[in-house]
Amino acid sequence: MTTVLSLNVRGLNAAVKCQALLIQLRDAQADLCLLQETHLVRADWKGLRSRWFDRQSHTSGPGRGAGVATLLATSFLGRVPVLQAEIPGRLLFLHIDLRGHRLTIANIYGPNEQQESFLRDTLGRIMATPDEDIVLGGDFIIVPDTLLDRSDQRYDQTGAFSRDFRDWVNEARLTDIWRRQYTTERAY
Repeated sequence: MTTVLSLNVRGLNAAVKCQALLIQLRDAQADLCLLQETHLVRADWKGLRSRWFDRQSHTSGPGRGAGVATLLATSFLGRVPVLQAEIPGRLLFLHIDLRGHRLTIANIYGPNEQQESFLRDTLGRIMATPDEDIVLGGDFIIVPDTLLDRSDQRYDQTGAFSRDFRDWVNEARLTDIWRRQYTTERAY
């Protein structure tokens, strides 16, 4: 079994925060870690390298904004022949060969503005991937149910976009693993 964790880390510019995160990921026995909002520039990427996570891929946003990183545990048996950073600081693809099975891992950090066009374009690209299985992780910025999935409910998403997005998710046969397992829990 492969354990995948996805976390919005809200910036990793402090070395102590990077080290604390790596220890937390190690203790969780994560094989693949999808991190969003890293705020790291290329020169800072080495701060995420450790004896527990020896392979990693990054894409930075402009300046110290945005940023996603995917870390692979030293024990992870998958091979990564193709890395594709589609949108700087927002989307990172990994095509992985895992025990003879090919899959795509997509790490997404959605923007605060123009969410609809970003997600339609991004998810459309991902769904066009020829691999049989796709693992999506990240912070999409939008949620299917504002009452369950937001701690701050000032953002009302009862409009057409929310319905359209929900329809698209159902049509694409995407599953929110957290919500499937914890149908009524509110945790952030």
